[in-house]
Amino acid sequence: GLKYFILGAISSGIYLLGLYFLFLLHTSIQIKDFTFFCDNYLYFIGVILILFSFLFKLALFPLHFWLPDIYEGSYWDVIGILSTIPKISVLSIILQFGFNSNLLLVCSLLSIIVGTLGALNQTKIKRLLAYSAISHMGFIVLGYNILSVKGYESSSFYMIIYMLTSLFLFLIIINNIWKGDYFIIELGGLQFINKFIFFSLIIIFLSIAGIPPLSGFLN
Repeated sequence: GLKYFILGAISSGIYLLGLYFLFLLHTSIQIKDFTFFCDNYLYFIGVILILFSFLFKLALFPLHFWLPDIYEGSYWDVIGILSTIPKISVLSIILQFGFNSNLLLVCSLLSIIVGTLGALNQTKIKRLLAYSAISHMGFIVLGYNILSVKGYESSSFYMIIYMLTSLFLFLIIINNIWKGDYFIIELGGLQFINKFIFFSLIIIFLSIAGIPPLSGFLN
């Protein structure tokens, strides 16, 4: 909790610093007026800082490093809140930027790569889900950055399906036997303990992985 508080305060400080540059230039601070195409380097730096503060909240590359540790040290119900409400609010703000950013494109693509590769050597459930969240958020922002109706529809549908499946996963774990930071290998033999939980987790994990014909594949 202390780590999240400190890093969140730093993110808010970056946001305020970006606003300071915009106030210094007496320019508009309306989100819809933000642009990367400006000759004034102070304005450019201000917009970049504001955007980076939002990337931190979404845990996109290169500001993704905090998420696995926060997931590992938090309760499951806290993780459920962190993985949904803040990201929905920040995404709604980013959608108002209204410009195609190569920076967002690169950050989303690198988030997909980092999240995918980082999950390969994980042994704990929470850290695995954290890297999965980084990768999926990269896919969502990638669709929004296209600035087309199909891109918005695809990413919005992707976000709804991913967050619903994540919440179902958290609810299953909260109301059953996994309430700590357990290792993935401890799921072995679950089919002999509780078949309903076993098949529910299988379906949810396959859906998050995008295996057809489950809902995650439709994204």
